[in-house]
Amino acid sequence: MTDPRRTAIVQYALSQVGPGDIPAYWASCGISPAPDPHSKSGQWCGAFALACLHAALVATDVVWKVGLGFIYPQHLSVTKSPQPGDILYSSHYQHHGVVESFDHATGTLTSIEGNTPSVARKVHTDLTGFTFYSIGKFLGEVETPHFPGPGEVPPVGAGGSDVQGLLCGVDVSHHNPPGSINYAALAKTRRFLIVRATYGSQIDETFTAHVQRAQDVGLVIGAYAFFRASQPVADQLDAFASAVGVVGMGPGWLPPALDVEANQQYDGPVTTDRYAPAEQVLRAWREQYGAAMVYTNISTASEIGNPTWLSDYLLWIAHFDVQHPTTPRGAPWTLWQHHVGVLPGVSPGPLDQDVAHVLPLLKEHDPAAPLLLAVDWDSLRADRDALIKEQDA
Repeated sequence: MTDPRRTAIVQYALSQVGPGDIPAYWASCGISPAPDPHSKSGQWCGAFALACLHAALVATDVVWKVGLGFIYPQHLSVTKSPQPGDILYSSHYQHHGVVESFDHATGTLTSIEGNTPSVARKVHTDLTGFTFYSIGKFLGEVETPHFPGPGEVPPVGAGGSDVQGLLCGVDVSHHNPPGSINYAALAKTRRFLIVRATYGSQIDETFTAHVQRAQDVGLVIGAYAFFRASQPVADQLDAFASAVGVVGMGPGWLPPALDVEANQQYDGPVTTDRYAPAEQVLRAWREQYGAAMVYTNISTASEIGNPTWLSDYLLWIAHFDVQHPTTPRGAPWTLWQHHVGVLPGVSPGPLDQDVAHVLPLLKEHDPAAPLLLAVDWDSLRADRDALIKEQDA
């Protein structure tokens, strides 16, 4: 029997279809509406989703924060079987919605979503990039799921997915020689592999070999670049483009990831200003490939001032041997590097181990056309004609 509060959440959401009462959503979530209700970061989908819960007297003590801030402090569980009233999250657009219904037979999801730009009822048949969060804990229905603890490796089954639905993978660099890894064994328990392509403007000499061997066993692949605060952004972008161009990075790959972490020995102090150019790399990648991901940890994020751009891209968070990762600004994580350890039969040395709820694969993407310069064509033609006359004379 469906909890009546779930039904009430959906009924309220449906009642808002149309322009939507944005100031009321902000007020419901503990935020005073601004004169321009759209001015709260320009994003109100999360506030709408939480307001729907509040309307049904669910989670009334929870306030809205950017991203999934209202979900993660409660440690709500990811579910593969969303029920009415659960929360959907799209990693492609960093967008929230309320689940109306889910048809298991067809995989069709019906939802109500705000900020689209109004409240709209939508039907989704392609759920790539979607994660669903059960509100069961708010209703007293479920326990918090178990995440890997100290020294644990997530239990895995076919296809590298554990019993909670987490997809497991590893990330490697030249510190993990390709010849030392049994890729066939790795593919039996892991779904994806992320390889360091560059260290600043230097290409990782093992990158191509790692990629080719991973492709041979059917692993999903991603590439990352270690950001060097002491090197020009253009040089780093060129090196990365050269590396991934050889192996054909594109649709079906994980989005390119930028490793933003302290490197004082070679790059000097970690400051907001010195690491601000990292955003230029991420922006360039998103324009070129359609998506980009940033790898960091809570310590580095704090040292560089927790810039808002950390929340503008998919997040790959490093936080070892804890039940739940801490993220900058409470942002939702896409990948979690949770542990470093040996995988028996795979490698004699330790490997960085990662998990994901879903894999946000790159799709076909047309880069944005360059902006046309404002040209005074009449003046240009006059100059041309004058030059011709001068040459003829």
